[in-house]
Amino acid sequence: MATTPRDERISGYRKSSARCRALPSVIVRISLRIPVSSYALPDRAVLILTAAGTRSNADHGSGRPSQSRLKCRCYRSIGPARCTAPNFTEFDQLWRKYETRFLRCSLWAAVMPERTFTDWHTHVYLPEHLGPVWTDRGTELVGRPGFGSADLDEHTRVMKASGVERFLVLGLQVARIGMKVPNDFVGEYLDAHRDRAIGVGSVDPTQPGAAAELRRAVTEYGLHGVKLSPPYQGFHPYCEEAYEVYRAAADLGIFLMFHQASVFSPDGCNEYAYPTLLDKVAREFRDINILVAHFGKPWMNETVELMMKNRNVFADVSTLPVKTWQLYNGLRLAIEGHVTDRLVFGSDFPSFDPREAADQFLAISDLEMPLPIPREVVEDILYHRPLDLILR
Repeated sequence: MATTPRDERISGYRKSSARCRALPSVIVRISLRIPVSSYALPDRAVLILTAAGTRSNADHGSGRPSQSRLKCRCYRSIGPARCTAPNFTEFDQLWRKYETRFLRCSLWAAVMPERTFTDWHTHVYLPEHLGPVWTDRGTELVGRPGFGSADLDEHTRVMKASGVERFLVLGLQVARIGMKVPNDFVGEYLDAHRDRAIGVGSVDPTQPGAAAELRRAVTEYGLHGVKLSPPYQGFHPYCEEAYEVYRAAADLGIFLMFHQASVFSPDGCNEYAYPTLLDKVAREFRDINILVAHFGKPWMNETVELMMKNRNVFADVSTLPVKTWQLYNGLRLAIEGHVTDRLVFGSDFPSFDPREAADQFLAISDLEMPLPIPREVVEDILYHRPLDLILR
């Protein structure tokens, strides 16, 4: 069966006319023959572009070619300013990619109202808080000094524009690279958003008075957790200075958040980054919940084993939506280890836009693999993780 020429299939819908139609609250397929401007779209929506069909494979000695199904989806958020005239150039890109590989092909779009979600990993800081290493590495890796603007106004604007209903806001202090986001800065922002946020301060255990500063910040601002990073801050998780901070957290009834993952700082200590190093901490502080940032990448297997053994260990998937292979493997390990109920979504704002990160996270369920990631698993992680899950 010959495929319809791309120009007719793709461009035809732009030239068609139709009556204005209301969009129900469920996914609605948009005909390629009807212009998107003919639909009354909600204020916020997600556009799903899909290509699907069959292709011919080698006969492998069977005497006749076999066929396999192909499917590709991409997700795009449509903000209020663009909801009646979104850019459909992705159609053309999908068609060029797949038309020569398909025996039969269909191509369509769907629009669904955008659901709000919780973002478990967002930063706030000013440029003067970062130090030269963080500032320069942001420029090198993502083209933005310090990975982007994360002042309080920008954080508020992006959370609202991205459909983030509730969020975890955090600071970070790393003396060895000159980074210090004051706990007062995080605490004052938390005070303004306490109805929809939890706040995580930071201390550097290698610096004098770290435990005392944690007690002060939590007492004064009601922070819910403390962020530590053995590989960035340069300490072993078992050292006495770290244990002073753990004991302070236990006394205060707050949770521990660890960047227990690889680091980009040239002076970082990846020998302290292995998630397994947190097993002793999780055992000895059973009454403290522990949140492992970035799923412990690239050691997701270790993180899952840690979570299977210790019910007080959780992990966020921040940064992984742009690392498809790591995310896929991590989720498969979590599914097989029965720990997805303690995985939470995070964007790592400002490094990544929360809405784009959420769309990329959802798209992992469309990856064509022998062992797929069920859609209901990623939706459960994204949409059903209230912040009080981590609170005692």
